[in-house]
Amino acid sequence: MFKAIPSGNFSIIASYAGTKNQTTFSYVGLGCTPQIFSSAPIIRGMPANNPRIVDPSGNAIVGAVKVGQQIQITANLANGQDCVQPFAYLVQIHDANGVTISL
Repeated sequence: MFKAIPSGNFSIIASYAGTKNQTTFSYVGLGCTPQIFSSAPIIRGMPANNPRIVDPSGNAIVGAVKVGQQIQITANLANGQDCVQPFAYLVQIHDANGVTISL
């Protein structure tokens, strides 16, 4: 059963290889209960706005990424629906020949 996310202030902390980054946000619930297991279609391929490559501290990387350099791929996402919507965000990386090297 789906449990609504309460309104409030939230923090997200991510760490990788000794580097840690944190962001905070406020959420005001809309009071609706989406049907998780309904026959509604799955939405795919929603565009991400402002995709960018940043270093582990969130600073923009200008120029080419070096072999072995640690990066983060980040983008702005928005839920345009009237309800809280669980989601998965996948990033696919291709080499110069179009071959997927990371998913």
